Amino acid sequence: MFILGTKYKERFYLYLVIRMAFFKKINYMNQQGIVLVTGGGGAIGSAIALRFADAGFSVGVLDQNELGMKALAVLFDKTKIPFFYEKVDLTQKELVLQSVENCKQFYKTEIVGIVNCAAINKIEKFSYDSIDDFERILRINVMANIVPTGVCLSDLVRNKGFVITISSVAGFAPLYGRTSYCASKFALHGFFETLRTEHLGVLDIMLVCPTFVDTAFGNSENKMEISKKLTPNEVANGIYNAYLKKVKFLSLGKNSKLARLIYKFFPKFYIKKMMEQNKF
Repeated sequence: MFILGTKYKERFYLYLVIRMAFFKKINYMNQQGIVLVTGGGGAIGSAIALRFADAGFSVGVLDQNELGMKALAVLFDKTKIPFFYEKVDLTQKELVLQSVENCKQFYKTEIVGIVNCAAINKIEKFSYDSIDDFERILRINVMANIVPTGVCLSDLVRNKGFVITISSVAGFAPLYGRTSYCASKFALHGFFETLRTEHLGVLDIMLVCPTFVDTAFGNSENKMEISKKLTPNEVANGIYNAYLKKVKFLSLGKNSKLARLIYKFFPKFYIKKMMEQNKF
């Protein structure tokens, strides 16, 4: 859930509110088209929505988390910047299509980019009893990112737009006790990397693998020792800067970069250390 209680979030959002309200002389409505942020009611999605709005894009947010979207709407309202959000099941094609059309009608323009942030997690070893949870996590973490992308695809292709999808270290390396989460993130890599080949030279598609982020996302059973968590602010700024450079794959944070490097060249060592920190 999107929470404003911690000091770094308050400082970050206050900074953006002041910057957008006073220092940017931009007509935000229809400035560069719409960036749709799915799962934008969470801390990371909200920070990304604010960052792209600050850059002059019209921003639409779709999520099941109505509370988080309303909190984000309050921040947009303070800047007098138009903001569209709608509660919707991101796995239902027809419902997402209607929400996207509502967003386009609101701004009177088309989708030029989509940032997929929808995800849930559960830490448990795979077993017969976990199959139902496994199916639910795959449905949300995979289809809630693929369905909105498919709905927006014609606009994105027509406008030579961009697709950004939030993955994880779990998208390229195993994490003990996260079989369902890893399966979903590996699936996103397979889908979006293949989609990139289908639209070479037309769509800019980026996969983002942050290290652990300081949000309410996760599970109290997590026993991994984390040297430094990223803030949503750091994630949003890193993603926006990489978008400007048309980066295809972004490892955000020291742990993410190290995990990718170690698992690629020393997989046995990675697995040993990962299990020492995570086994339960």
